[in-house]
Amino acid sequence: RVFLAGSVETIAGDSAFSVRAYRSRNGALLWSEDYNREGALGDEAGDAVAARNKVYVVGRTRSSAGGYALTVRAYNGRTGTLAWEDNYDREGDGGDQASAAALLGRRLFVVGLSESVAGGRGWTVRAYRR
Repeated sequence: RVFLAGSVETIAGDSAFSVRAYRSRNGALLWSEDYNREGALGDEAGDAVAARNKVYVVGRTRSSAGGYALTVRAYNGRTGTLAWEDNYDREGDGGDQASAAALLGRRLFVVGLSESVAGGRGWTVRAYRR
């Protein structure tokens, strides 16, 4: 399988966190999901990693508080069924986003950027048990 992560424009004119799974042999679409966390606000996936029939997709989702949350979603690689998700929003209306994911042993590491409401920025690293 080949997994792609990004964003797609919706009818409402915003963007959705988008994941697609294709058969590597012939390019046939196996499953897809366009995720809009809180409706028409704008969400984007940025990176995907896969192992042992799980696909981990990271990016950002907009919240009604006015900022973005660092978003991690885990899918069953065969069916596209959501296994779990996490939306990390450090200060509620700042800008948090994941830019990369890596698997090491039984852990998923996610790296991103967090903004404070005062305007400061810093790297965020989060680890999840797979």
